[in-house]
Amino acid sequence: MEHVQTEQGTRNALINPFIRDVLGFDTEDVRDVRPEFTADIGDKKGEKVDYAIMVAGEPVILVEAKRVGTSLDTERPNQLLRYFGTVKTARYGIFTDGVRYFFYSDLESDNVMDSRPFLALDLHEEIQPKTALAIEKFSKEAFDPDEIRGRARQMMYTSQIKRKLQQLLDDPSEALVRLLMDDVYEGRKTQDRINEFTAFVKSAAEDVFEDKLDDRWNAVRRRDDSVMVETSEPAVESLEDDANDIVTTEDEIAAYQIVRVILYDIVDPSRVMMRDRKTVCLLLLDDNQTKTVCRLYFTENRLRIAIPDATGSNQIETLDRVEDLVKHAEMIRDAARRFA
Repeated sequence: MEHVQTEQGTRNALINPFIRDVLGFDTEDVRDVRPEFTADIGDKKGEKVDYAIMVAGEPVILVEAKRVGTSLDTERPNQLLRYFGTVKTARYGIFTDGVRYFFYSDLESDNVMDSRPFLALDLHEEIQPKTALAIEKFSKEAFDPDEIRGRARQMMYTSQIKRKLQQLLDDPSEALVRLLMDDVYEGRKTQDRINEFTAFVKSAAEDVFEDKLDDRWNAVRRRDDSVMVETSEPAVESLEDDANDIVTTEDEIAAYQIVRVILYDIVDPSRVMMRDRKTVCLLLLDDNQTKTVCRLYFTENRLRIAIPDATGSNQIETLDRVEDLVKHAEMIRDAARRFA
């Protein structure tokens, strides 16, 4: 970033690699990506949008580029707003400075780009599994505009509701406090009582989240108080293993329990089993290796996890500690859903 001084430099150094290497569209092939795409608007001829990403020969994703460091929160994506309704095949818009990427659609009114993005990616921040999966849907190989649209509606409104709920619980409004008091308090709602109940609401909200996590964990533990390590006949991956040489470590047991908690509301925890091998630990459903949810590779210095995606390819991530499995919870859950 420190070497990029212009918008063109931003495109060359940051945006082109993202479109090419992350999304899989060839920025040097105009059948994939058309820079300075012309989008005439009424009497205005020769109006251009920075990029049009082509799908089946039609411009489907429009991209407006800004110089790296531009405040995308305060600057409007004016090009996208103008051209979105004019380019009738456009389904999505991306507003970016090469580091932050805001994804827009027309979820609230057809052919009118929404004022708020349904997805935001910031390369300065740790990328959450849900965000990574959503970005993957925009790749050339996996692009399905109808599937993305269904996910986009859920993402946009769910994220807004979550932010509002978090805001209300962190700093409860007087209206919310009064609403809750109506059900639990029969006395006069003086300002002193409202102030007192505001603190009660904040404390109760924290307790609710903690209780929910505890309930989920305890439900799994009640199902199986002891860890059962399955020792079924190994598949091809481990034919050479000698059971006497296999040592199941505390980290492997912890990983097994964490994955069972992650999958608790998708499958019965008793279906989640572990096969421990010399070089890999398999976590699978129904003692069936074709239903492998993830593979764990423990070495002295690191832990790697391989999670199968919808195509059967493994998404491999390196973890600092076994507890970091929760950062990939959604990918693990998606894998289990395909076998559930």
